Amino acid sequence: MRDASWGYAIALASAFSYGTSHILARVGVTQVAPPLVGASISLLAGTFLYWLVNIRSIKLELNSTNRRGVAFFALSGITSSMGLLFFFFALSKAPVIAVSPVANTYPLIALLLSSIFLQGIERITPKLALGAFLVVLGLALIIIGRAI
Repeated sequence: MRDASWGYAIALASAFSYGTSHILARVGVTQVAPPLVGASISLLAGTFLYWLVNIRSIKLELNSTNRRGVAFFALSGITSSMGLLFFFFALSKAPVIAVSPVANTYPLIALLLSSIFLQGIERITPKLALGAFLVVLGLALIIIGRAI
C-alpha cells in the first residue's frame, strides 16, 4: 500500500476514534462528572496509553530532541489540552450533534495560522481555500439549522 493510502486509512481510524470519544465524553459530562474532571481523566488515560505503548521509543527519541523541539511539543500539548477542556465544557452545555461539528472546524484555524507562521513550509492552494470555504458554509448551515 502506498504511503498516501496508509495516511488516508489512518485518518479514517482517527476520525472513528474522535467520533467515538465525542459520544463517550457527552455521556460522561452529562451523567457522570463535571467537564474539568472528565477532561482530566481523559488526558490522564490517553497519556498512560501513550507511555505504555511507546515507552522504549520515547526514551530513545527524547534523548535526540533539542530544547526548542521540546518547547514546541509542550506548547502543542498545552493548547491541545485547552481544546479538550473547552470541548468538554461545550458538551456539558450543548448536544454533541452541534458541538462536534463546531469543534471540528479546527483545521480552519490551522489553515489560517499556517498561512501566517509557516509561509516557507506550507502553501495554500485555491483548492484548499475552496475546501475551507465549504467547511465554513457547512458549519453555518448546521448552526442555522439548529436555530430554526
